[in-house]
Amino acid sequence: MIYYIFIAVVILLYVIMGRDSIKNSSGVGLFYCILSGFLLFLIFSLRSTAVGSDTGQYARIFYHCTELSYYDIFKAHKDEPVFFLLCKLLSGIVNDHQIILVAIGALSAFSLSFIIKKFSDDYMVSYVMLFPMQYYSFMLTGLRQAMSISLILIVFCLICDKRYKAAILLFILAVLCHRSALLAVPIFFISSRKISIFQYAIIIVIVPVIIVLRRPLLTLGLSGFYSDYVILEQERGTYATLFLYIGILILLLLAQNRIKQDICNKYIKLLIIGIIIQWFVPLEPNIFRVAIYYHIFTITSVPLIITYFRRYTKAPLVVDLAFIGLMIIMFSLFTFYSGDINPYSFFWENPYDPVESFM
Repeated sequence: MIYYIFIAVVILLYVIMGRDSIKNSSGVGLFYCILSGFLLFLIFSLRSTAVGSDTGQYARIFYHCTELSYYDIFKAHKDEPVFFLLCKLLSGIVNDHQIILVAIGALSAFSLSFIIKKFSDDYMVSYVMLFPMQYYSFMLTGLRQAMSISLILIVFCLICDKRYKAAILLFILAVLCHRSALLAVPIFFISSRKISIFQYAIIIVIVPVIIVLRRPLLTLGLSGFYSDYVILEQERGTYATLFLYIGILILLLLAQNRIKQDICNKYIKLLIIGIIIQWFVPLEPNIFRVAIYYHIFTITSVPLIITYFRRYTKAPLVVDLAFIGLMIIMFSLFTFYSGDINPYSFFWENPYDPVESFM
C-alpha cells in the first residue's frame, strides 16, 4: 500500500502545483523534487529488514563489521570495500543497522531527484515510473548496488556537464561499492551525435549474432567476472521486459527529431546497450544487475516521449491517464512483489534482533 500512496501523492502534488508551474518555475519544480525525493528517502530508511530480499543479510553484515577493524574489513573486501567500511564508520555514530538504510536512502533519493530535476521533461512521470519499472524496488533490495547506481546517475550528469575528473573519481567509487558498475564504463563514451545509417546497419548485423551466441558469450564473460553465477540450462522468465524496452526505443526513435535531440541521442544509445544486455537475462537473471545501469535512464527519456504525445495528439489528459494506468497495471500485475518489497512494514512494526539473527 505504501507504494501506491507514494504514486498517489506524487500525482496529487503534480495536480495541485500544476504542470506548467512545475516545469517553468525552477523554484516550484525544485520544491516538487525535494518533496518527492523526501518521500523516497522515508520509504527506504524507515522500512524493516523484512522489506527487500537481502536487507536482513545486510543488517547482519553491518553488525559483523562493528566487530572488525578497518584493516580487517579492507583486507577481506579489498575489491568492493566501500559498503563495509561505511558500515564500520556509521556504527561509530549509531550502533544500529537502521543508520545504513538512512545513509543509502539519502544517497539514492538525492541522486534520483537530482537527475530527474536536471533532465526530466516531466517530473511526475519520472517518479511514477520508479516502482512499476522495478528501479527503486531493486535499490531497496541490493544496498551495495543501490550505492553504485546512485553514483552512476551522478556520473552521467557530470559527463554531460563535461566535468570528467569528478566523473572518473565518482565512477571509481561506484566500482568500489559494487564491481558490476565497471560494466557501465560505456557511459563515458556515449556521444550526443545522432546514430548514422551506417552505424544502424552495423548494429542490425551484430545484434542477431550476439543473440545466437548468447550462451557461449555469457559463459566466457561470467568466467572472468562473476564466476559464482550459474547459467541456467533452460531459459527462465519471459521476454516481456525486453519487449517493453524495445517499445520504448521505437517510440524514442519516432520522436527524436521533435524533442531534445542531443540528450535523446544519448538515451537511444544507452537503451540499445541495455536491450542487448537484457537478452542475456533469461539465461542468468542476475544479468539484470548490469542492464539496470542503462535501463534506469528511461526515467528521463520516457518523459520526452510523453511530452511528444501530449503535444502532437492534442489530448494531454488522455496521454497522462493512459501512462498512469499502464504503470499501475504493470506494478499491480507484474512487479508488485519483485525483490520481496511487499508487504511493506516499518522498522518499529517488525523489529530486527541482531542476536537472534546470528543464532
